[in-house]
Amino acid sequence: MLRSTGNDTTCGRYLKGLIKLAAAGVKVRENSLHGVRRHAASAGEVFADVAAEVSGEFLCGLEFTKLQYAADRAAQLTYKNTYTAGKPVRVFPFILQPNPLPLAY
Repeated sequence: MLRSTGNDTTCGRYLKGLIKLAAAGVKVRENSLHGVRRHAASAGEVFADVAAEVSGEFLCGLEFTKLQYAADRAAQLTYKNTYTAGKPVRVFPFILQPNPLPLAY
């Protein structure tokens, strides 16, 4: 999807931020606190840059304030040292859920 949007477009950078936040979650599972902080902080910076370019507070149903908060929070938390291998586990204490678009009448 990133290839189809282009790396330097607003949508491409937005996707990069989401990917970096997801990568921070992978680093939690790998027990790499430095990697978690690096990826989460980078995601927050990307979201701030994209928010400055977009005229609204939302993009693809996600609010920029919540995205930046989530990235900052992910970088500051402490995490368990071990997780069950091969089993999906939610590692962040937040869920990013898009707001539904209002229906047009």
